[in-house]
Amino acid sequence: MATSLCGDAVAAQIQLAGCSIQYSLAGYPQVSGTQMQYKVCGSSEASFQEKRDKAFSQLEAGFAGGSDFYATTFESVYVMGQCEGDLSGGDCGECVKEALQQAEEVCGRAVSGQIYLFRCYISYKYYPNGVSGDESSGSGQDTGKTVAIVIGGAFALFFVVSSLLFIRSLLKKRDDY
Repeated sequence: MATSLCGDAVAAQIQLAGCSIQYSLAGYPQVSGTQMQYKVCGSSEASFQEKRDKAFSQLEAGFAGGSDFYATTFESVYVMGQCEGDLSGGDCGECVKEALQQAEEVCGRAVSGQIYLFRCYISYKYYPNGVSGDESSGSGQDTGKTVAIVIGGAFALFFVVSSLLFIRSLLKKRDDY
């Protein structure tokens, strides 16, 4: 995907929902992990700031446990953050804190925004009619539960199919005698 998006670039960073990739040539100048790379800010609403600030506080608290991904909702404000996987828990929390501060400064009272720093990013959006099902997962821990359920289901399906094939082979050998 990097080649189709970036061509023959010697350095690139691609951020998708839930994952990112970054590469550069050895010796390529490095930048600060908290240097802003990109921002998007939506339209402004005067009464939004208090809700946003409380959602930001919840997100910051969510990274206190050392996670590299966290998402939460506060009064119809969905907010999420993610760090590169090689950042320590403390560095990740600091990066997210910096991204939140920059969102406050750069986007002001915007009802949505995305701040991409070199090593982390945050995204937030206000849903006046309530947060949709896709965004209401609550936290990064719910993602882990979903992955565990999917893996468990796949294993159970594999076990059932393997068992049926084994029984079928036993019956076929019995019919051959």
